[in-house]
Amino acid sequence: MAAALPVGPQDDLRAEIERLRRRHAGLPSAPIPPDQQRASDASLLRRLETATARIRRLEMENQELRTALAQALGERRVAEVLGQPRPQWHHAPMNVWAHDGKLYEVNSYHSLPDDAWQYELAGISGAPETGPYLAVLIPDATPDGPFTPRQAEHIQVTIHNGQTPWPVLHRFVDLIENSGDITHGTAASSGIGALTSSNTTWQFADRRFEVNSFYFGDRDSWCYELCVVDPNSPENNYIEVLIPDAQPADGPFVAAAADQVTVAGHGTSTVPWPVFRHFLDTIETSGDIVEGTATAGHPEPPQEQ
Repeated sequence: MAAALPVGPQDDLRAEIERLRRRHAGLPSAPIPPDQQRASDASLLRRLETATARIRRLEMENQELRTALAQALGERRVAEVLGQPRPQWHHAPMNVWAHDGKLYEVNSYHSLPDDAWQYELAGISGAPETGPYLAVLIPDATPDGPFTPRQAEHIQVTIHNGQTPWPVLHRFVDLIENSGDITHGTAASSGIGALTSSNTTWQFADRRFEVNSFYFGDRDSWCYELCVVDPNSPENNYIEVLIPDAQPADGPFVAAAADQVTVAGHGTSTVPWPVFRHFLDTIETSGDIVEGTATAGHPEPPQEQ
């Protein structure tokens, strides 16, 4: 009779595994909930919609808090600039200007998402979205401290549709410049260009602008245009200044008074402050902006054949 083989560690381990299998073989598996207790697809969808609505509500509340903080920062800075006690209102201060029977709202506040101080001029006469809109965005050089304006080459001017009378625009520009928020660096006046009576290209940093000056016969006006050159955009966005001819039927062009001059945005144009200011200065030095009375200016426009 053959001798029995010795029992080794592997045999012991196999025996223990078999014993545990026999021990748990008779135990019932985890109970399955009945169909009526399972979450239906509709129930899961309602839970998802509820969670989504809560997230949206939290996002809105967060945006309201950001807006309130921006208004508070704006109020504090207005008080510091004007040397007044800290105001108690809950909205950024605004002014309403009147010119030639139309109203214009002027506002300034701290734009928290942009880390910038923003000035706005908006026409509020007539139907909504039909008046002019201008915004000047001045980035903050020290977002974590008191507002410190970055230099002028970083400031952006946006003009969107509508006509703004020259005196209103001039007053708006004076308001911004008198605030002390316009500071100039070495690049503020470099690389722009001069204005001639033909198509001219201005260069500022890596951006190009076309500037035109011509007599607009259909409007009996002398026209200045500042066009934003963007090869990647099919849109034709430009700023137009129209100076009416005081004597369209008689002789050379005679510029009408400044309160008849209009500045309009066609589309939405965003230009650096130095380019925008240079455009206005060039028009003023042309002699076409006059106060009160008309003055002789450009030669008589060519007659149609």
